[in-house]
Amino acid sequence: MNGKEWYREQLKKPEWLAKRKKIYERDNRTCVDCQKSGIRIHCHHEHYVRGKKPWDYPPHAFVTLCDECHDNRHRAAIMKFMTHHDAEMWLMFSEVDKAMIEVELKERSERVEGLSNQGADWDSNGQYYSMIDENGEQRCFDADGNLM
Repeated sequence: MNGKEWYREQLKKPEWLAKRKKIYERDNRTCVDCQKSGIRIHCHHEHYVRGKKPWDYPPHAFVTLCDECHDNRHRAAIMKFMTHHDAEMWLMFSEVDKAMIEVELKERSERVEGLSNQGADWDSNGQYYSMIDENGEQRCFDADGNLM
């Protein structure tokens, strides 16, 4: 039996069916990516650990996805790890990266809003903000609202 056949057999076992049911209930039987419900859904592993059975993962390692979103996730690289610790470290760093990006996007939005409130306009190519300051000097800012 090859790896795919073994995996398909594991997905028929009661342990997997029980785990999958809990994930579906947690996610309200709704695709977490597109928010569709009332359609066929999948219990998708966010990562894999070599040698682990499909149900031997913590709940946050799974998401409920519709057919289309499930296919999209599988077209992206699937992360494979040697241990749960490796996977947990990756998830932790991913959350830190996400938080840092959210902070940067919020700060960018505040800079750009501040420039707009001061009368800055996009150039004709939409590449930078331009405004005349209180001294009559033209000042230019990049798309992130930073002085150029």
